[in-house]
Amino acid sequence: MQQRVITASRLQDGCVVYWRDGAWVLFIDEATRFTDVKKCEGALQQAEEAVGRQEVVSPYWIEVVPIGDDEFNGGLASHRVTSKWVPVRYREVIRAFGPSVHLHFGKQALLRKEDT
Repeated sequence: MQQRVITASRLQDGCVVYWRDGAWVLFIDEATRFTDVKKCEGALQQAEEAVGRQEVVSPYWIEVVPIGDDEFNGGLASHRVTSKWVPVRYREVIRAFGPSVHLHFGKQALLRKEDT
């Protein structure tokens, strides 16, 4: 059975957020999961209202699947996935769980140097 969650980017700070019962949450595990397409479409219409309030941009639904506590995301991710639910598409895995490179490389390394 296909499960979906609604996601968007928060305007305040650019964080990826997920829809839960009329509000936005940071973690995909906390999001409302929809199996009924009509309920998902109705929730997406509500989420679109947050665009008008300038809370988020571009809400849309994504498909998610459950995984075990100690599994990798099908070998696609370079990092451990600790969530009970993961997106099907790799782009969404990166949005949900962080960069696809080790934190010591790329832009993330530059940010770490500035913090120390």
